[in-house]
Amino acid sequence: MAKAYRDAIVSLIPPAINRHLARTPQVRNKTGVPGIFPNVQWGKHPAWLAQLTSKHGIKRAWFRIDQYGGEDEARARAIAQREEWLRELPPEFKLSPGLSTETAEKYFGDLLDDSDEPEDEALIAAMIAEARKKLIEINARFDALRPRWLHLGLHLQTSQGQRLMLRVSDLAWKGKKHKVSLSLRRKPLAQGLAEMADNASGFIEELYGASVRDRFMSTHGSVFTVEGFDLERGVSIREIIERPAYAGVHPV
Repeated sequence: MAKAYRDAIVSLIPPAINRHLARTPQVRNKTGVPGIFPNVQWGKHPAWLAQLTSKHGIKRAWFRIDQYGGEDEARARAIAQREEWLRELPPEFKLSPGLSTETAEKYFGDLLDDSDEPEDEALIAAMIAEARKKLIEINARFDALRPRWLHLGLHLQTSQGQRLMLRVSDLAWKGKKHKVSLSLRRKPLAQGLAEMADNASGFIEELYGASVRDRFMSTHGSVFTVEGFDLERGVSIREIIERPAYAGVHPV
């Protein structure tokens, strides 16, 4: 499931290409051209330095101002040298660890053929806008395939007076969570547990409906009694409420 989701996302958003990244100025770049720097060769000869870093290593070449008839010519030679290195660099996608190179090449392999061309910013903006729309659809589809969970936690806190702490959630990322704290200063434990049972029942019904509430409370209702509640460790229950039938997932 995780691999299918990853490949679905990769199919939407074209990964960066090493040549394009190498032509993109960094924030700290002050020359306007990436990989081109004013430098001093051997500590005494003003020059322009061409540099290219890739997975194959680092290439450097100095172009001394006194050897090329001036600063502009030396800088131009440095830029030309770096472009030559870039043309020799095999084009490939820059993927985060674990991402599928095969999927990237399947959907965007033609971009590698045009890696010597400048990036079309208007085209990229249009692709991103379309990708955002499809991303909403993909997330909804995968959410529907994910098992639905119910987690209930009930603990006795004693650090600042005795309090019962209840937490009910669906365990989803950015999902629904309910928390409630109840002081036992003026009520016995049995009464506090009964009130927490009512809270839990309402929260579960809000999350999954009355039938799930009834089944859960019928199975685990004893934890809300003095005899069934563990004063030291509390209670933590996780259950799959619904496991969708898996019919296969494919990138869009």
